[in-house]
Amino acid sequence: MRMLLIAAITAFLPLFLCANEIYRFIPSNSQQVLQINLKDLAGMESIRQDLVSNINRQTGLDPKNEKVQDFSNLIDKVVAVTPDLMVDETFIFVKFKITEAECCRKIEELTGTKLVTVPGIKPVERRFTVEGNHIFPGVALKKRTFAVRFMGPNVAVFAKDSCFKLGLFSSIGISEKKLKELNVPKALVSGFVEFTPDFLADNPYLPQIQRAVYSLSGGKDGSVRIQASAVCADEKMANQTLIQIQQYVMVGGLMLNQVDQELMQEWITSIRAGRDKNTVSVNAFFTKSFITRLTAASEKAAAELNPPSSPAAKPEKKR
Repeated sequence: MRMLLIAAITAFLPLFLCANEIYRFIPSNSQQVLQINLKDLAGMESIRQDLVSNINRQTGLDPKNEKVQDFSNLIDKVVAVTPDLMVDETFIFVKFKITEAECCRKIEELTGTKLVTVPGIKPVERRFTVEGNHIFPGVALKKRTFAVRFMGPNVAVFAKDSCFKLGLFSSIGISEKKLKELNVPKALVSGFVEFTPDFLADNPYLPQIQRAVYSLSGGKDGSVRIQASAVCADEKMANQTLIQIQQYVMVGGLMLNQVDQELMQEWITSIRAGRDKNTVSVNAFFTKSFITRLTAASEKAAAELNPPSSPAAKPEKKR
């Protein structure tokens, strides 16, 4: 029996290490970590098409271009990491379904540029420049350089300009507690953020909380569930934060009431906020019908605020 157990552990250990490999490279004291389970997102047909369309649009790729890919076929998981919120430096860790060589070819194919290897850096760092992409229609990006390093066989990290700063963090590998917070069952998006006193002092408009954990899950019926909890310094601050959240919900309801009273009512009843000592929690559940109607109402409101310019009237010909 003991030998059977040892054999089972030996067989499954490589799979476990491979599944968790992406987390081994994340700085342990990172203040903000956001995980996107692209594989699970793509598995939801109700949002897959919008997801792929938005990724293609944000990368500036023409959906009719034959180079455009369904990124869910290439990427399993994306983890955005900001080690220090006071420093504008975010690293994007990506777990690929393809090899390093295939990934490099895809980057060159999609960006239309060559990857340049930086000599003397280990792991190997490659850089590429992107110009003319669009994040939003009509808003062009300036010329930007990005760097990519493969930390493992299927794990890469992307950064602006250089991945050098990642090497400044001697302590890497997030704790089991944080790993559990990221790997919420059936979560499409999950993460945590830790606010320092200095960061809160520089951003007084934010709720005065110390740490927040959140996740977004989707049902097969197209519904969406959001769960979040925040730890405050004390119960007084937690009560103030709860009141602030309730005010945000009410303001959202008032705005929706101008569009559709039924949307407003469902918005109010779909969100629940509460407090337990110094911890504030928010739970929200939105049906597919609500999301569809909300999207349509938002598009209608945006069209009314930004009506298409009417064609100039042609001058009449003189007789």
